[in-house]
Amino acid sequence: MENWILRVDNNLNNFEAAQKEWLKHHVFIKMVKSMQEALKLLTKIDFLLVVIIADGIEYLPYLKLMRDMKPMP
Repeated sequence: MENWILRVDNNLNNFEAAQKEWLKHHVFIKMVKSMQEALKLLTKIDFLLVVIIADGIEYLPYLKLMRDMKPMP
């Protein structure tokens, strides 16, 4: 079974560096640009972690929905 992190970020500049770092630990990153895309993926894949880079992303209204879908702090 593969280990995945979901990253919500609309800036691709830092993705490659983050991906390279996590691959050292055998963890893969899937990146989406919106919270709507993140919600869709959360219904399909179990992620170890959800990282939200909040620059320019409206995320607060979606946190309750995410928490209701999966057990997360």
